[in-house]
Amino acid sequence: FKEIWKTNKKLFLLSSFCRLIGAILPVIILWVGKIIIDEIILQSKADVLNLTELWTFVAIEFGLIVLSDLISRAITLTDSLLGDAYSIESSVTIIKKTNQIDISLLEDSEFYDKLERARTQTTGRVGLMSNALGEVQSLISIATLVAGLIYFEPYLIILLVLSIIPSFINEIWFS
Repeated sequence: FKEIWKTNKKLFLLSSFCRLIGAILPVIILWVGKIIIDEIILQSKADVLNLTELWTFVAIEFGLIVLSDLISRAITLTDSLLGDAYSIESSVTIIKKTNQIDISLLEDSEFYDKLERARTQTTGRVGLMSNALGEVQSLISIATLVAGLIYFEPYLIILLVLSIIPSFINEIWFS
């Protein structure tokens, strides 16, 4: 993270910010969906139909889904740009270090192998960072969804836990 942070702080912060927004959006989308369902139920009981609020919430829901897709694409783009920038920066660093050593070391197959491994392993670092940040994003999403479930209907948590048990037992049995 430190090396990638040094490469491009703005892109790293943008990627992290997009991941944070992307982690919170699912619970917001569900909340607006709940409001839509509540509005439909309210309109079905009303004598006079007023669909203005309903369509407003549907438009908000649509906008949030589009925003979620754009955020996902922004994460992919920033991670790709960070990967390219880090790869270039690390390659330049390796070239500068190689320029400082004696040329006879480059003829040593063991040293050259180590140098080549150092060069090729730099490309996987951004993927590792992306996976780690993706896991953090998933944990935030799960935490916000569980918090939303607890707020709206806490009994569903018990049902959720009970529904996981057969799958868990199945996995233990067959592994």
